Amino acid sequence: MIKTIHILKNTLFVLLLTSASCFAEEATPFTYLVVDQMYVLQNCKYARAFAEHQKEVLQKYEEVTNKEKQDLGKKGQELEAKVKSSKVRDANLEKMAQEEFQKAEKKFMETYQQRQKSVSDAIEKANAKVTSTIVKILNDYKKEKKVSVIFSRGGVLVCDDAKDSTEEIMKRVDKELPNLDIKIPSPKE
Repeated sequence: MIKTIHILKNTLFVLLLTSASCFAEEATPFTYLVVDQMYVLQNCKYARAFAEHQKEVLQKYEEVTNKEKQDLGKKGQELEAKVKSSKVRDANLEKMAQEEFQKAEKKFMETYQQRQKSVSDAIEKANAKVTSTIVKILNDYKKEKKVSVIFSRGGVLVCDDAKDSTEEIMKRVDKELPNLDIKIPSPKE
């Protein structure tokens, strides 16, 4: 329903712009192009390479995190065994063991959160780079083709295939962003 309203608003906007240009004294024709920017964002070479890189690094993070979870579990078992092996029930020993485990658990959580943040920051940086590049390319393309507006394909109900410039924009993005230069830091074991 919301998408339909969005499409209708865009259609009305185009109609208003078209009719307004007809009534102007020196009418300049209203021209437009359409680009599926989500397709470009998801399928340009840079985005695909970054997604593959992200998958590899996240797999390493998962392996390291699972190993650290196992180590934490072993530490808990060792501390529990140490307390149980004590011939005398010592409240201080139990408290010290519990505090030591809590410290290890806290360190694990802090490390895990730092890793999540570094991954999130790298993804955000990569997305910003691709988005800003697409916007620059769209602005240059708009000037080059001397069009009034470039619409997002998702907001246009119907248009001529000749007005869809998605593939041309994709080629330009691939040319502008040929190499992956943003890396997600690998986890430290």
